[in-house]
Amino acid sequence: LICINPELFLERAEYEAQVAAYVDYLHDTPTAPGAPPVMIPGEYEARNRAARREAGIELEPPVWDALAGCAQRLGVPVPEPRP
Repeated sequence: LICINPELFLERAEYEAQVAAYVDYLHDTPTAPGAPPVMIPGEYEARNRAARREAGIELEPPVWDALAGCAQRLGVPVPEPRP
């Protein structure tokens, strides 16, 4: 693990501007037809987290029933399943 303080080399505003420019460059990179867009590390995960917050995670009924039963045995409130 290497930790480097970029402020030892340039002002924070300049560093942030350079990082933003590089991210824009990566996002603007053309991809092959049908290929997903270029993403930076963590972007895929952030998009999935946001989508799951909106839609939730789909569970098969037996899985939900098992989780709800476990929660009831432990005295944890069981939320209403979303349609």
